[in-house]
Amino acid sequence: MSIYFDLDGVIRDLVKAIGYNPQTWDDPLPDGRSLYQFFDDNPDALLSAPPTEYYGVIRDREIVIFTCQPERWIKNTLAWITIYLPKATPVIFQKPEDKLKLLNGYLVEDYPNFSDYSKVILIDKPYNSHIENCYARVWTPDGLRDILREVE
Repeated sequence: MSIYFDLDGVIRDLVKAIGYNPQTWDDPLPDGRSLYQFFDDNPDALLSAPPTEYYGVIRDREIVIFTCQPERWIKNTLAWITIYLPKATPVIFQKPEDKLKLLNGYLVEDYPNFSDYSKVILIDKPYNSHIENCYARVWTPDGLRDILREVE
């Protein structure tokens, strides 16, 4: 069965790139902008975003990235992937609501607004703690490693 990986929040850490720790999906930055508005205004900051703590589990795998990226981000997102995930092919750009429609396997994700999580391996974040019906919830890199072994 295939395993797909979301990028932001799962592999690339946009939160650490700007020192912002959201408690809800829509928490604004101190200047009132959203996280997405910040990166729309500063797309080069995408290149300096560090990997998440889950990167060590994922970096040497041949993976498929299933991500939603605004058009303005794509060039720098692909450059980041080339640097950190050279085995990541392909990269599929999809709106969140379309990810599940195209899914043929499991999705490692942190997004809090899907209608169905039965095939989602959820990376635990404060903004998705309300979700109860996911395939599995992951709190640590070792937990992700264990779940990936289980579903492969």
